[in-house]
Amino acid sequence: MVSEITSAVEATEIAQSILEKEYGFRRPLKAQRTGDVWHVKIDVGVFQPRIASFKIDAKTGAVLEYEVAAESS
Repeated sequence: MVSEITSAVEATEIAQSILEKEYGFRRPLKAQRTGDVWHVKIDVGVFQPRIASFKIDAKTGAVLEYEVAAESS
């Protein structure tokens, strides 16, 4: 991606596109820009919260890192 990400909606769409193949349930919780990085949190847990956290470069739209919390038992 080469265009700047200027809205929380755009940042959330990038995160959702990565999760869509593996997680049928996705509920966006938060997207906040801090400097040149978007911090996005999406709940992927069907019965219990399970948070996927992303850091997305605001200038390029590249995903800098992401992790999905382990399922709790």
